[in-house]
Amino acid sequence: ALLQPATTDFGNTVLFTALTTGGCLHFLDPARITDGGYVAGYFRANAIDYVKLVPSHLAGLLDAGLEHLVPARGLLLGGEATPVELARDLVAAAGDRVVANHYGPTETTIGVAATQLTTDVLTGATTPIGSALPNTSLHVLDAMLRPVPIGVPGELYVGGAGVARGYRARPDLTAERFVAGAGGGRWYRTGDVVRRRPDGLIEFLGRGDDQVKVRGYRIEPAEIVAVLTGHPAISAAVVLPSEQRLVAYLVGADIPDVAALRAYVGARLPEYMIPAVFVELNAIPLTGNGKLDRAALPTPGSERPDLAEGYTAPSTPTEELLAGIWADVLGIEQVGIRDNFFELGGHSLLATQVIARIRATGREMSVGDLFDHPTVAGLAPVLQEPVEAWRPRSAVEIRRGGDGPPIFFVHSGTGGVTDYNGIAAQFAGGQRVIAMQSRGLTDDEEPLTTVEEMARVYLEEVRAIQPEGPYLFAAWSMGGYVALEMARQAGPGAADVILVGPPRHMPRSRRMVRRQRAQTRKLVGDITRAIDGGTPLPDGAERELLDIWQLDEQGVAAVKAGDTGQLRAARINLLNTLASLEYRMRMGRRGARHEGRVVLLMPQDDPAEVQSSTLEQWRATVADLREVHSFPGTHMTLIREDAGAEAAGRWLSEELAGRRGE
Repeated sequence: ALLQPATTDFGNTVLFTALTTGGCLHFLDPARITDGGYVAGYFRANAIDYVKLVPSHLAGLLDAGLEHLVPARGLLLGGEATPVELARDLVAAAGDRVVANHYGPTETTIGVAATQLTTDVLTGATTPIGSALPNTSLHVLDAMLRPVPIGVPGELYVGGAGVARGYRARPDLTAERFVAGAGGGRWYRTGDVVRRRPDGLIEFLGRGDDQVKVRGYRIEPAEIVAVLTGHPAISAAVVLPSEQRLVAYLVGADIPDVAALRAYVGARLPEYMIPAVFVELNAIPLTGNGKLDRAALPTPGSERPDLAEGYTAPSTPTEELLAGIWADVLGIEQVGIRDNFFELGGHSLLATQVIARIRATGREMSVGDLFDHPTVAGLAPVLQEPVEAWRPRSAVEIRRGGDGPPIFFVHSGTGGVTDYNGIAAQFAGGQRVIAMQSRGLTDDEEPLTTVEEMARVYLEEVRAIQPEGPYLFAAWSMGGYVALEMARQAGPGAADVILVGPPRHMPRSRRMVRRQRAQTRKLVGDITRAIDGGTPLPDGAERELLDIWQLDEQGVAAVKAGDTGQLRAARINLLNTLASLEYRMRMGRRGARHEGRVVLLMPQDDPAEVQSSTLEQWRATVADLREVHSFPGTHMTLIREDAGAEAAGRWLSEELAGRRGE
């Protein structure tokens, strides 16, 4: 049965399958192919053997029941990624009927990979696209066209008899997408990011050009869609960026309110991946070939549908001031006094913008105050209190708890702390979480420029919160050096250190390190002069910054306009990079190794040579390194993605429970 136009790739696979096997091809009424009841009824009435569907099209037919949407002999999925939960439900509903997944670009004569889906195959977080079809070869390569190890993401290249010669009258595009393969032949560069599983099947992770950047973070929308469609009330979802916020379009029955949706996503993904806007649709709009029609999606405005109930307007001049600043910074229509800044899409960098706007009115406040009082109602009284002696502070409470000892996280190279929300969400109730944010993100704070200085300042704040040890310090990436130094300065046996994705050690010559340090110092100087003088960066410095510090479109525009808030964030990132470089060099020259307890939570999907080199560095630094645990993900994804953050968070939660004697 054919539910798409025969002129498309999708239609051709069905058309030629019928022709070459002597089958009878049924063309369904194009006006009714989104009606689940009609489609299921047609399958039954006409004894259809096989059908091929785009997953998003299938998701729109679910009201008919999955068991009625699998024809007599089987269902073939293709055209886009199949959500793993949908695939599992299909397999369960199909019984002994075949459910298969199919993959292939037009440039490779449509089909290059396939696999039959079974419960044994659907064991991971994604639905595999399969293994190579006959006369086809699939290669997973890095940016240098080198094969990547099993489990490591790379770009998919296709070789074999089906690869096209190129694009007609487009030699430039042909040269870009068709490359000479190893051992001769022509390979097509798909642009798809995949990884090969130990069983040989290939998993599709996303389009290299579909990856988006929002507020400085690289995000795969498919990850968010997978979480949303895992909710029992949501049958289909699309997530797209819009003006520095993520917008989720949802289809389903009895979809929860915005607060419940944010809580659901926030329990499974980092804070920066929670959509700021949720739009409910009757159906996901599709193009003629059954794929998402982005142009037909409604453009979200700045309105807040969640304000239909429970909205309390500002009633004092101070509340009106704060609500106005929040609305402007967050790009939304209005803010109620009980709205949580971070639940509305706020994050560390936007928090510094709020503080700068408040200080411009002649009032004093710190970023920590906003973390402590994230609602207008809570912050307004603080703003009205007289300020006797304002002091900069790094410690912010990202999770409130009981009276027991908190766990102290240290910022990574970005300087912000909201990266830890995903892990903290796994902790048992009552566990307090304090995180150390970089100094220097606001205009009246001087940055800290060495790991030793950061450790000394942060340890003072730790002792003000918890006067006596034992302490528990934790960190991701560059923050691991600071956490280790804090433990050293706290004294023998005073603190344990847990490194979630410890700083990686990638051997480089001293000459390369010296050159990187010199370039970083020069760029920091250029940025500082731009901040102090209020003028944009020189062209050369601007290009260099944008090359090494990847930003979204709004971030690039802010740098080009000389926005001081964005430049301070860039400077902190560079200063933290410089501090970690210099500290790592000094680690090898220390007279005594660290004697305290250090636990490494390693990302298991990093390249083997990077893992080995990193472990070697930490074994040379820690006198008795025995505790090393592995968790799903790479160094960059371990605390930010569902599986890694959940697993590491659960391990940490058990560690904290043990320290509490539970």
